[in-house]
Amino acid sequence: MKRILNNRIRRGKFLLPVFLAAIVLISGSCRSTHPMTIEILVPAENIMPAGNNRVTVVNRSLWPDSLDKALVAADLANDAARECIIGLIHVIESSGFADTLLIRDIAELDSSSIQFPINWWILDTLAGGEKGDVVIGLEYFAVTTDETGDMVAEDIFPGISADLYFSLDLSLAVHSFWRIYHIPTRSIHEEYWARDTVTLNSTGVNLHDAVANLPDLSEILLETAYFNGYDYGRRLVPFWVQVNRFYYKSGSKGIREGHKLAMQNRWLEAARVWKQETSHHNERKAARAMYNMAVVSEVQDQLEIALDWALKSYYLEADPATKKYIDLLSERITERKRLEEQF
Repeated sequence: MKRILNNRIRRGKFLLPVFLAAIVLISGSCRSTHPMTIEILVPAENIMPAGNNRVTVVNRSLWPDSLDKALVAADLANDAARECIIGLIHVIESSGFADTLLIRDIAELDSSSIQFPINWWILDTLAGGEKGDVVIGLEYFAVTTDETGDMVAEDIFPGISADLYFSLDLSLAVHSFWRIYHIPTRSIHEEYWARDTVTLNSTGVNLHDAVANLPDLSEILLETAYFNGYDYGRRLVPFWVQVNRFYYKSGSKGIREGHKLAMQNRWLEAARVWKQETSHHNERKAARAMYNMAVVSEVQDQLEIALDWALKSYYLEADPATKKYIDLLSERITERKRLEEQF
């Protein structure tokens, strides 16, 4: 059983499952380089079992525990559990790893049942019999809070202090427990705990006032729950992330011409110009052109060629940034081998 602790809320967009790096150029302030971002496909940490064309997600936590009924009502925690499911679903949908996605609910009387997996005959029914491949169960969902606070006093005159305001720190945590059932082999692929925590601060003239001044907890809870499920989904399927890169935009006439073409997304034409510069008699200019060729190759998803150009660039000029890029490309090549095994 594995466990992960995430201490942040992140907003993001869903990335379409295309299989070539998408390029986005952004403005920068450095004179000789131009920053950019590319989207790369990252392998799953623990890929779902093979034959997962039909995935059923079971919400076993219809009546989740909310351990602080004063701040988080049971019905709100129930809505948060569904948001957690939605976050997971969005990742699987965008990955293209499942042809069919079903959502099912099971009512549980208490949380003690999570120690027992769902019966296989129930799973067969939920997943549609022989048509079902994988069932992902949200076995348990809970919301917990932790509050600390005190009056803040300051000196108003030498030797005289007074209580000025009450400061409240509230930690809101979402806990989820997942099981993955592989129907064909009658095996449990994974059991996994996940927790996301967000910390809020509020002030007021007293505790009651500080609580009243807290932001909308329902919105924060639903968003935290959504990303709890979203992050878990990214563990199960390959996903796209944006990474930072740069290329040289100056140093020679050819490099500048290639930059103008790259800004128009004419990367192959830019590559032809930069390739001519790789034989420049000035080693620094040639090394920069070689580095740019490495970037173009990565944009075209030709990682081995990109690594070869980066190594040539580093051989001419041992730039630390080039060494870092060599390490990144080597890591991507290793990850691509994992990706090929996952598709």
